[in-house]
Amino acid sequence: MHGTNSRSVNQGFTLIEVLLSISLMTVALTGVNLLITNGLRSSVDGHDRTEGLLLAHSITESLLLGNRVANQGVDYRCNPPYEGWIYQWSAEPADLSGLVTVVVVARRDDSDRDSRVKVRWAQLAYADQLQQDSADIRGRQ
Repeated sequence: MHGTNSRSVNQGFTLIEVLLSISLMTVALTGVNLLITNGLRSSVDGHDRTEGLLLAHSITESLLLGNRVANQGVDYRCNPPYEGWIYQWSAEPADLSGLVTVVVVARRDDSDRDSRVKVRWAQLAYADQLQQDSADIRGRQ
């Protein structure tokens, strides 16, 4: 009788051990969940920054080639493949004649983060017109 009694005492886990192991597992899984969530958010942010820079470079290249993409100082919605993006550009006169500083800012509709491309001393075919437009915009503000 003594042998069967000691055997039943040593079998299985107590309720406190089970609860402790469940709480430790919960804490560990919460930490893993936070790591996964932060990793996904960082990945999406990096993708958005890259896409914004590509858009800003594209607008800048169009400006440098002499194409007027839109009026400066105004937000414009993009067409495919950049749906959901807004861009704005501005040009400021530089110190040297015929040269301007061009800034293109692109951002997602639902984001506060900007992707900026700034080209200094870019010689544009229509730099005098850009300088005049910049003066007109500053005069209206």
